[in-house]
Amino acid sequence: MRRSEMEITGFDDIVDVLRRCQVGHLGLVDADGPYVVPVNFGAEAVDGRVVIWCHGARAGRKIDAIKADARVCFEADNCHEVVTDVAPAKMTTAYESVIGFGRITVVTDQAEALHGLAVLVDAVAPGRSAEMSKRVPPNVAVLRIDLDHITGKRHPAPASRNA
Repeated sequence: MRRSEMEITGFDDIVDVLRRCQVGHLGLVDADGPYVVPVNFGAEAVDGRVVIWCHGARAGRKIDAIKADARVCFEADNCHEVVTDVAPAKMTTAYESVIGFGRITVVTDQAEALHGLAVLVDAVAPGRSAEMSKRVPPNVAVLRIDLDHITGKRHPAPASRNA
């Protein structure tokens, strides 16, 4: 990382940033080239690694890309503030972000898929997974992303904001 002073190095801190993000971006590659899809997601730590859960339709470009190449990039961020009350050369954005690389699978085991959906539901609506059906809807593909490499970065707002 070029700006090492901004790196988030603690695993728990990276997981915390992910849990506060509302939307992630799933990067895939297919025959037409790079393809980035915004997704709602849930994140959990499993045996010292991050697992991302998301879902989508059972057919379409995303699923076709996953079948062709299971390697993925996942990014999520919290933009806290675009700082414009400074000189133009000092304008910046205060943010936290996480980028990870790993593999994605379409979950076929019903119990694992329900677990993944529960993590996702509780991430976007805490406590609501108890209201879920006991079956995954037939038109829903549950996706599990196992991240092999993950980094985080944080850029706070400048302490001095005099233009």
